[in-house]
Amino acid sequence: MNNDLQTALDNFRCNATRYAKYDRYYNGDHDLAFATEKFQNTFGSL
Repeated sequence: MNNDLQTALDNFRCNATRYAKYDRYYNGDHDLAFATEKFQNTFGSL
């Protein structure tokens, strides 16, 4: 395989966890760590 392509794939795999967070956010699965109990009771777990 092309060395540049292999390097790019290796870099992508190393950062896959970090990219997954933004992918989840884009798909609507947000981390709502700031949500208060009142917010959670009103809106649920969104």
